[in-house]
Amino acid sequence: MLNFLVSFRSILPNWLKCCTLRKPAYPEVAKWLEHNAFNAKLKSTVSGSTELKTYIICSFILYLKFVIATGIQATKTFDAGCRPPEDKNLALAQDRREQNYGLFNDENDTELRKAREIEHRWKRIIQNDLESIPLALLVFLGGVFAGGNKELYVVCLAVYTFARCSHTYACANMLQPHRAWCWRIGVLMIVTSGVNSIVGVFNLKKNISMKFAIFHVKTFGFQ
Repeated sequence: MLNFLVSFRSILPNWLKCCTLRKPAYPEVAKWLEHNAFNAKLKSTVSGSTELKTYIICSFILYLKFVIATGIQATKTFDAGCRPPEDKNLALAQDRREQNYGLFNDENDTELRKAREIEHRWKRIIQNDLESIPLALLVFLGGVFAGGNKELYVVCLAVYTFARCSHTYACANMLQPHRAWCWRIGVLMIVTSGVNSIVGVFNLKKNISMKFAIFHVKTFGFQ
């Protein structure tokens, strides 16, 4: 009994010291691992990852497409006489019909009816772009940081960009079902990229938890 008390007395200080060190180690180690994992991901992204480069190129292509489409739509609006009356002195209004918001027209003027039809078509193209591109770019922007499959992300964004450009061409040239298929493919690419990003987020969290577990086992052993 005396030997046990002597042994316990010599072990007790080290045991207490170990316990006091273990308790705060959990949050500190977890915070350290999460911080370093996030910094590593952020550093690879900021330094110019494949995802970021693809996003920059494709978003710029989509913006150029949108600007060109709005420019064409503006000229078609002048042709249809649907601009405000004060725009009559602009360069695009010269040698064109009277601008009156399209409120006054001759129903028997077949040329005017055709111009109105084309003008409405280009307005629909712009509207469809505004319905799709802004939210799509938000989804794809999340994929830059999510840590999903890199190759799948690049394919989805590239195909989406091509599909949107093709959609504009198909709509302007009255091509159906080409226009519908371009729209469907674009939506499919957005959804696929979103799922890929969600999987990447959970995999990143899983990797952090695994690193923490390995660190804990190596440092403290199994509990």
